[in-house]
Amino acid sequence: MEANVTSNTVLLNYTNSLNLTVAVFLLVIGVFGVICNAVIVYVFYKEKTERNSFNLICVFRSISNIYILLSTFLGLFLPTTVLGFSPYSPAAECWIIHISNTLYLGNEYQIMLVAVNRFTAMFFPFKYQKIFKLGTTLVVLLAIYITRIGVVIFETISQIENKCYTYFSVEFLAWIYNPEPKCMREDNILTFIATTFILSTIVNVSTLSRIIVFYKIYYDNVQRTSFATQKTVFDSVNFKTSHTKNYAYRNVRNA
Repeated sequence: MEANVTSNTVLLNYTNSLNLTVAVFLLVIGVFGVICNAVIVYVFYKEKTERNSFNLICVFRSISNIYILLSTFLGLFLPTTVLGFSPYSPAAECWIIHISNTLYLGNEYQIMLVAVNRFTAMFFPFKYQKIFKLGTTLVVLLAIYITRIGVVIFETISQIENKCYTYFSVEFLAWIYNPEPKCMREDNILTFIATTFILSTIVNVSTLSRIIVFYKIYYDNVQRTSFATQKTVFDSVNFKTSHTKNYAYRNVRNA
């Protein structure tokens, strides 16, 4: 990319302290993230008791995260930040970024799905297994990601045909769209993320309030049970003590 070539002339690579620092963070976050997400997938695969609807959502999210971290963070952003230029062709770089972006949006759909999942578990516990069957959840997740991948394939092919490449800028240390006028496009990603955040927050707050009420009732019941138990024990001890004193008093009088 022309922007990357310009960046090379001012040595925006590992010799630059900011770029080197970002490269270290990319490496640490990338490796740590891949390991953590891989563990989630492994546990789900290995432990049959963990194979439920909620964990399946987490596994799909982990697989998506693994791809994003490996291909984009470690595979593209890291070498580009270190070298000062992309090791890929403009088209390949564009594909890598776009696929990662669409998977990230798929993860945003999952945030809403997780919120509804937990809401159902708390408010409709007896219907949860019917609504969130493992097979049903799998179909919904596949539909989300197949739709997202289909959309990104169509959009990316169109952009590459017009030579409107998306690339990672070593100057801004972020991916950006081609700034040429013919490549200007309306991007509603932030609007979509904000909308998802607001809706999921509303659902999550409702779920949290239900959890708080549940534990308050449970705690109150525990306190009442504990008080009743203590009172029973106390009354029993008093009865035995009184009975023993009366028995001893009668024995003294009879003597």
